[in-house]
Amino acid sequence: MYEGFLMTKNTIILGMGQTGYSVARHLSKKGEAFSVADSRQAPPLMEKFRANFPDIKIRLGNFSAKELIGADRLIVSPGLNLKQEAIAAACAAGVEITGDIDIFSKDADAPIVAVTGSNGKSTVVSMLAKILQADNKEFGLGGNLDGEQCRPALDLLGDESVEFYILELSSFQLETTQSLNAYIAMILNLADDHMDRYRDLDSYRSAKRKIFNGCLNVVVDRNDNESRYAENLGVPVFYFDSMKYCKSDVGLCRDENDHWIKLGDKNVIRVKDLQINGKHNLNNALAAATLGVALGCKSSSIANGLREFEGLDHRCQFIRCVRGVDFYNDSKSTNVGSLLAGLRGFVQRKKKLILIAGGDGKRADFRQLTSSVSETCDEVILIGSAAEEISFCLDEKTKRTRAGDLEEAVLLASKAAEPSGVVLFSPGCASFDMFSDFRHRGETYKKYVDQL
Repeated sequence: MYEGFLMTKNTIILGMGQTGYSVARHLSKKGEAFSVADSRQAPPLMEKFRANFPDIKIRLGNFSAKELIGADRLIVSPGLNLKQEAIAAACAAGVEITGDIDIFSKDADAPIVAVTGSNGKSTVVSMLAKILQADNKEFGLGGNLDGEQCRPALDLLGDESVEFYILELSSFQLETTQSLNAYIAMILNLADDHMDRYRDLDSYRSAKRKIFNGCLNVVVDRNDNESRYAENLGVPVFYFDSMKYCKSDVGLCRDENDHWIKLGDKNVIRVKDLQINGKHNLNNALAAATLGVALGCKSSSIANGLREFEGLDHRCQFIRCVRGVDFYNDSKSTNVGSLLAGLRGFVQRKKKLILIAGGDGKRADFRQLTSSVSETCDEVILIGSAAEEISFCLDEKTKRTRAGDLEEAVLLASKAAEPSGVVLFSPGCASFDMFSDFRHRGETYKKYVDQL
């Protein structure tokens, strides 16, 4: 289906979702010519494009290599794979391939703080936002972060009061980013993820590391080898360490009464005063605190910001207690690493633990689950297209049950956990085999829990 023809040899925006729309708004404000294309016949923002850009040319349906090769520049939305045949052909022909973050970095009028990683990045930038608020600093928060508070990066431009731009970035966004030139950049961690898009872990790692292109400072976790890659970039390093205390770092220490987060040699907040649980969230708090230090925030502001942070939806979120059983929603667990992190938050509990896991496996290696699930879970309820694959990787002594759908899984888990256990919904997989996204999946889980 065509609406006009892509006669222009200027810029084509590929993808008519939120990112594509923000790019169109930005180019329109700058008076730049563009056309748009989407491989879907009914893209979600079609009517919005028509209403706000009535004169642009639109193409719907499979991308044409001939048309894309005829462009000067393709601005590719992060959901599109650069290996798609027509896009790859354009790239091979020398067409400029870029994305919204690359455009943003060239037009940004304030320092960029950029965070990526397989797990925890939304939590870290949200914690940092609380810290900056407590320090009375003006900032724009955007990128890959989900929720009402987030905006596409290009929509943040134009606010003269902004002192910093805080961006959560995915590997998909970084693929098309050549020179981010961040004031501070960090990789939190790297787990086996998106293997349905990348050839191998090295390809995924290479995309993530583009966050460091042109950066001025880095934040490094002393206990994460992927994070420590940034030590060798020749720029100033701000460290944090959750394992042992070094007086020059952000870290943890213990006095006769409490565990503390320390900034240098100063105790700033007791760990028990944080509103979020789990070892992984403590590490996230240290990362956010270190970013706060790097941005010149007062220690009192860092403490207040961390204290006020209540956590994000769908991340090890307590839902309710039903007939003595506690239900937790960790629907944002979309890879094996995040599932393992979720389980670690329940290691010290003496209650029976029932895990609901499964979904779209994305070619992940589920053998990483074997020992942790065996040591932590009393039973695993499996759902989705990866159920059999996960089951095959579990220890033979681990009790496992296959459920037909999430509703049945909740019922089975509830019965298995009675009279006083815990049900953790931490899929460790993408949601797209059964749901529109992890939010839809999490809300559906909460609905079924409420119906018990």
